[in-house]
Amino acid sequence: MIESVDADCCCEIRILDTAGSRVRCSVAPRLPSAYSAAIEAMSLDRESRSVDAYANPKAEMIADDIVRDRRWLNAKCRKLLSKQHLTSVWQVPIFTRSGAFLGTLFVYRNGPAKPLARHRDIVSRAVHIASIAVARARSEEELAARQRRLNEAHEHLSQAQRLTRTGSFRTDVIADVHIQSDELYRILECRPPTLRAFREHVHPDDVGAFDAAFKRAMADRTGFDVIFRFITPAGNIRHVHAVAHFQSGNADRPIVMGSIQDITQSVQTEDELAVLRTELAHLARSMSLGELAASIAHEVNQPLAGIVNNANACMRMLSSEPPNLEGAIRTAQRSIRDGHRASEVIRRLRTLFQKREFVTEPLDLNDAVSEVIAICSHDLQRRRISIEFDRYAELPFVTGDRVQLQQVILNLILNAADASASASASASASAENRSKLISVSSRLTKDGEAQISVKDRGTGILADEPKRIFEAFYTTKSDGMGIGLSVSKSIIDRHGGRIWFEPNADAGATFTIALAAGGGA
Repeated sequence: MIESVDADCCCEIRILDTAGSRVRCSVAPRLPSAYSAAIEAMSLDRESRSVDAYANPKAEMIADDIVRDRRWLNAKCRKLLSKQHLTSVWQVPIFTRSGAFLGTLFVYRNGPAKPLARHRDIVSRAVHIASIAVARARSEEELAARQRRLNEAHEHLSQAQRLTRTGSFRTDVIADVHIQSDELYRILECRPPTLRAFREHVHPDDVGAFDAAFKRAMADRTGFDVIFRFITPAGNIRHVHAVAHFQSGNADRPIVMGSIQDITQSVQTEDELAVLRTELAHLARSMSLGELAASIAHEVNQPLAGIVNNANACMRMLSSEPPNLEGAIRTAQRSIRDGHRASEVIRRLRTLFQKREFVTEPLDLNDAVSEVIAICSHDLQRRRISIEFDRYAELPFVTGDRVQLQQVILNLILNAADASASASASASASAENRSKLISVSSRLTKDGEAQISVKDRGTGILADEPKRIFEAFYTTKSDGMGIGLSVSKSIIDRHGGRIWFEPNADAGATFTIALAAGGGA
């Protein structure tokens, strides 16, 4: 506008960026592009060191001769202006209505720069228009920058939701209006329009827990955290974890913000891991029982031999003249007793050998220990190892898988027997007798834990073993596989219990398992 009225001048508007650190040539119709590029490369700080006038850009300044004016001696743009035969400058600051500095208008001439009255009027209008245009452009830039940041944040959120399989939602409970993210749609495979429609997709077995969590959340307005199964329209079952909270504000119009994470893969992985644990436990149990083959054969053979002997005696008594009926009856009764004994041994072995899912029930740990001792007693006798059981008569029931807990007890007793045998091999006669004793005890702690301890007087635990003793495949036995204690720990962990060991003051070590008591009778 100024150049169209005054053909002898060249105008330039320099705009300060929003950070306040760099100026750029916004408008310079008659100046060459090289000049504009030079201005673009200058920061406000650099320009302030070389141009005194720009050190105070908020003030109006007139320089009639920029070649000789000391304020322009070091200005990089001075030579560029001289090439255009522009020798004077009139500097006018540009402000917003609120007084914020936006930039500077420069009017260059080939001659004196002192403005006339009509020039001032034109420049005043130009500065006013420029302030409006720059303020608007800056607002648009800020709006565009905010929109870019918002889009980036939305994209980052979307990527994070896809990576974690987590969808988000916002629900107006009273209006029954819902806003759901795209990832939530991918998880649910639908957009339920109402709470009722959403509830219809909840697995029938999980509706009770879902309703209870929602009602509790509505009552105390503290949000909810619930895991349930969602049946998609295609019939796919999704295991989901929903977490939500109420927005603070109008209590009469509750707004719920939350997320739903698809944990189906985690649940499936956990199920597969449980199957592997069961397989490994069965393998370890079979290996332990394999070590007791001679003892098991003896336990079964002894009552069978008794049955045969009693049957022969019974036949002799019946064949005598006269037949000894009373003796035959007593002999038959002994056969029945031995038959029950053999049946009980086989029942216990079948129970330990069977491959089944993890099943919990109330059980008596004292009885479980006694059955294990009965199974391995002959093997211990063969190895000349004594075992004693100090049982706490008032021990409450615990809840657990009987077979797996007996497997842990069996493994601890067999380990104690191996340690005792190793110690006795290099001990004196008196020390050998002491080392060949395994003490098993049960007790109830003040914290309500039922504990079973297995104490041996064997070789003990070496200095480097405590941290690794429960690691898989770690063993100190030449023929061991290192899975017994590892499996035992996983079984106890699955029962929510604890297993640990302590070195004895004299010799050997004591392994203890602890389970929560109170499983019911």
